Amino acid sequence: IRLLKLDDNAIRNLLELERLEALEQLWLNKNDIIDAIPVLGISGLRTLHLQGNPRLQCQPLDRIAPTLQLTLPEHCTAP
Repeated sequence: IRLLKLDDNAIRNLLELERLEALEQLWLNKNDIIDAIPVLGISGLRTLHLQGNPRLQCQPLDRIAPTLQLTLPEHCTAP
């Protein structure tokens, strides 16, 4: 699996997704995700959408691969 769209599915835990090592694009908008760390470790991941996850713990941008195109919830991008 290289592309997975799981928007609006009430997902909370991403631990099972970290096994998808070939994943390149992942849509997780409008879920209930708290921690994105499990999928941030997928080496081939190029696109990750996390908008609409109001409880997401925001990670420092220096911990995120520079090649990852990342869309975050507003509370993680506000100054």
